[in-house]
Amino acid sequence: MPARPVPEPSRPAGREIPARVPEAGGTVALPSAPFSGATALALSTYDLGRRPAALAELATALRATGWQVRLADLAVDPWDDASLAGVDLVVWSLPMHTATRLMAPMVPQIRALAPRARLMAVGLYAVLNRSVLAEAGVEVSDHGTGIGVAARRTLRSTPPMAGLDGQPAAEGAGVWRSSRDGLPPLDRYARLVLADGTERLVGATAASVGCRHLCRHCPIVPVYSGRFRAVAVERVLAEVAGLVACGAGHVSFTDPDFLNGPAHARRVARAMHERFPQLSFDLTARISHLRDHRHLLAELRDAGCVLITSAVESFDPLTLQRLDKGHTAEDVEVVVAACRHAGIGLEATFVAFTPWTSVESYRQFLDRVDALGLAGSVAPVQYGVRLLVGARSALLDLPEIAASVGEFDPELLVHPWSHTNPYVDELYRRVSAVVRETARSPAGPAERQAVHARLRALVGSAAPRPANTHVEAAPQPATIAWLTEPWFC
Repeated sequence: MPARPVPEPSRPAGREIPARVPEAGGTVALPSAPFSGATALALSTYDLGRRPAALAELATALRATGWQVRLADLAVDPWDDASLAGVDLVVWSLPMHTATRLMAPMVPQIRALAPRARLMAVGLYAVLNRSVLAEAGVEVSDHGTGIGVAARRTLRSTPPMAGLDGQPAAEGAGVWRSSRDGLPPLDRYARLVLADGTERLVGATAASVGCRHLCRHCPIVPVYSGRFRAVAVERVLAEVAGLVACGAGHVSFTDPDFLNGPAHARRVARAMHERFPQLSFDLTARISHLRDHRHLLAELRDAGCVLITSAVESFDPLTLQRLDKGHTAEDVEVVVAACRHAGIGLEATFVAFTPWTSVESYRQFLDRVDALGLAGSVAPVQYGVRLLVGARSALLDLPEIAASVGEFDPELLVHPWSHTNPYVDELYRRVSAVVRETARSPAGPAERQAVHARLRALVGSAAPRPANTHVEAAPQPATIAWLTEPWFC
């Protein structure tokens, strides 16, 4: 099992304005099998502790074009050189930064063991880093820009977006179910822990792909440019049926934002609850959507929603403006109260260390988490997340970022940066040490409270909790449901 990279200090940054990482050639479709019996090995290195839905879909697509397919999820199973025997094609699924960094050292090893095999990668981070991958001899397929080759319909008036096979996506409601043959059982992955301590197996699928918004730091923006598409409801239900058949009692919707199309989201939630009333689910949505559509929270709860993840990122007005998040700290208060009234847990995520962070603003950040009653629901890793300036990042449009980051590092897959105040970087290192100590085991509400208390002691924060009008008026938070593998980038 590859070890996940943990937050680490950035390398010293240069002061020259770096050029954007060039895109090496174009993306290509998944190849058809060149002969009967040709074998493909599909690999996943990390997918947030979930059984990788993208890997199952990739295997289905490969089988549809004639390949004999083997699957390996290296997040739960060790690498075995024997899996390369007779392999003609190796394809990695790269949905995130961590998965891509774990994949990189495998390339020369696989090249040495299977010199004739064609190497490819799919997924969001494959597309973002195709220049680096091309230099390593790995092709990038545009198959990874979505979740399937079945029909999808556009929910926003945008230029046509290519489908996974390089052709425009068809209209209609065709149903597609991924094959999960060869994947480990769900009980080897993260679980949902309910307020009463009972656990449920978790399956993952998506109801949409892409995102309407243009947050500067988001890796989705350079690929989708503000576009998103919905997955036909019947296809979502077919995927969920497959997960239920595998034992899932809970579904994690992996959409970048489940509420990009609120009408579609309601249809999916209602239809799933009607067909599988025993299921609970969680989703991800931005603060501005939760603020604007908070009247839907009770309906989502009644359909089985027990947990919402939302990228708060910061409470600092300047940082929120620079990231173009579209919400304020006051909006976060409204959303926390709305989720609490609805009885849905809110798991906030943050980018705690940015070029605009100060030691005092970090202290205020911890105080604000406490004031909002979120200390028991913020995963420890969130306190040490450092801003990633990735390939083709819109952050490079900010003069202060372009002038302070280093050249793109093909190993770290970022433009490294150092804070102008060395005390902030030292604080980051100390926070990271605390986070690493907690990363060895699942952190429930009590452990999360304890980490928050340690960090407040670290920065010398002992201020009383300030009053908060929205949250004080909301019901007192009960122990919420939580996933044993929290959000990670």
